[in-house]
Order: sequence, then C-alpha cells, then structure tokens
Amino acid sequence: MGFVPASCGLLIVTADFFQAYEDGEPVPQVKEAKSCDRVWQTLDLVAYLVRTDGHPAPKAIFAPPYGKARLPAMPESLSPFTWDRVFEYAVAELELPSPEQRRQQIQESLERFDEMVVQNQ
Repeated sequence: MGFVPASCGLLIVTADFFQAYEDGEPVPQVKEAKSCDRVWQTLDLVAYLVRTDGHPAPKAIFAPPYGKARLPAMPESLSPFTWDRVFEYAVAELELPSPEQRRQQIQESLERFDEMVVQNQ
C-alpha cells in the first residue's frame, strides 16, 4: 500500500472481489476482496457496489460480510451510490468539509495558483 501520511484525513482504496472457493469448488454467493487483512482492518468505510439493470448508478452495501461502516450515521445501504451522498454522512463523523465547501476550497486554490503563474511570467 505504501506510505500514508499521518495527516491524511481521507483515504480511498479500491479492490476487486473474486469468487471464493472451498476445497477447489466455488462457493455460491460468496466473494472475497482482493486486499490484505491489515488494510481492511484500518478502513472506516467499505462499500460493496452492486449495479442493477436499468440503473446508471450502483447500489452500495455497507453491511457485512462485504461492506463495513464505522460511521454510526451510515445506513446499511445507499441507492443510488454517489460520493456526495457518502460525504453527507462522513462530514459530521469525520469533520470533513462538505462537498460544496471542498469545491470552494479547490476553486480558491486554483485561482491562487493562476495568480502565481501570471506573476511569475
């Protein structure tokens, strides 16, 4: 996984799921994440995404065995899943800026960067 600074407020990790096997035979309806146990143990939120026919956005399942949520306000599932909806729950729990506040921060940073580039020309 590499080095993650202690100041990291939010870390997003993606992992694929694969078919589980027992005694060389596939176990129906059981999948395992392709990630190490140490990483899984440190995560506060794991979303298992399921795409259903006819829906452009997937449904997220946060309940075990595939998902996990240490955020008390997080429901067992979100449909449709969007990052903005996840951040709505995480903002209060993790004291993160809201998506709108974050967009504003990014816009202000870009404007300051543009000003520095113009000044250094």
